[in-house]
Amino acid sequence: MQFFESSLYLLFVIMAFLMIVKKSVKSVYILSVLLVGGALFIAHLSFEDVRWQLYPLYIALGVCGSFVYMKHGMQKTLGKKTKNAFMSVAFIFAGLFLASFFAFPVYELPEPGGNHPIGTQSFVIEDEDRIEQYGDLSGTYRKFKIQTWYPAKTIEGYERMPWIEEGKTVTRALSRDIGLPYFFLDHTADIMSHAYQGAPVSDSSDVYPVVILSHGWRGLKSIHTDYAEELASRGFIVVGIDHTYGSVATVMDGKSYYLDSEALPPRETTDNFLDHANRLVNTYASDITSTIDYLEAMKEGTYASVFSAALDLSKIGLLGHSTGGGGGVYAALEDDRIKAVMGLDAWVEPIDGTTHYDFAMVYMYSPLTRLIGFSGSVDSERLTPMLKSMISTYFEATLAGDASYDIDEEKWDEVGKISIE
Repeated sequence: MQFFESSLYLLFVIMAFLMIVKKSVKSVYILSVLLVGGALFIAHLSFEDVRWQLYPLYIALGVCGSFVYMKHGMQKTLGKKTKNAFMSVAFIFAGLFLASFFAFPVYELPEPGGNHPIGTQSFVIEDEDRIEQYGDLSGTYRKFKIQTWYPAKTIEGYERMPWIEEGKTVTRALSRDIGLPYFFLDHTADIMSHAYQGAPVSDSSDVYPVVILSHGWRGLKSIHTDYAEELASRGFIVVGIDHTYGSVATVMDGKSYYLDSEALPPRETTDNFLDHANRLVNTYASDITSTIDYLEAMKEGTYASVFSAALDLSKIGLLGHSTGGGGGVYAALEDDRIKAVMGLDAWVEPIDGTTHYDFAMVYMYSPLTRLIGFSGSVDSERLTPMLKSMISTYFEATLAGDASYDIDEEKWDEVGKISIE
């Protein structure tokens, strides 16, 4: 909880006690409590983020304050039914507050494990060699957004960026997509990343290997920020793609473009499902190729960026989840500029006790994800460091040449190796 949030909850406890206590309390004390409560509420609205989880607490405080003022401040005699009604309403809303607070808490992103502070920048790519096949932009040139994370020289004086750059436009699209009320994930728009907008690139190395990060169907570029920040802190330039119409929402040039569900219709009711699936994977793969082309143009000075000179385009790797993993494999088969590929649940399920969504940041949304089948039996506090370690070690071995890569089956019981004879 933030400071004033905690103070308001403590105020509720005090008022709840005053509701229950039978002995009369001096009016001056009651007025003091109410005045302090009003000041805390104003300060809270002025200096802290207001989240929907707090609305039941506001109602509970209002009911408590009214009851306490009538009972003690005005010395008014209240009937038993009236007392019970006030107390029931106050405690019901207090219970709703506690339930929503613990079900949808505001987490902090996992700390990156490397030594570099992290900078970030975003760009919009328009590929004039491809025509958009989906959504409102169908028939125009293909456009999509990328966000970069990179080792920074300093973050002093630069603005820390939110985890989800586009804020509630994206969080509300994600809420609707998974069947929640539109505002249920608003609190995640307030979560801050460890990256700083436009910070200068680190000069500890002349150039840095590049890892392109591709999300899955119905995903978003921010859903893999934990991996992006981990790699950037370890000396990689990471480029996350928002695949327009495959992402729940892509915000470009002040406009929002939402998931096109017809791009991948239900398999069980679609005779030519594989045609749709192959077209989508090909679109993802082409976005990856277009991104590499854009980075080459950036390296040549066509586009301005603080890190363009630091791109080592002889060492490009791909990290993709689900459809993004399939697109990565497809792109690597066609593009010899790609030197390493890692798929997260792209074709098989290599880690016992996980679900498809465990390879994205579902742990940031609610501790209830396991109960509704979004998370497996492996706790995120174990799984996330496991995945970050495997990902960073793999790309350090394949792109940076700093380590050998092999899966330690004794270290992680959940991880299995599939041998191809």
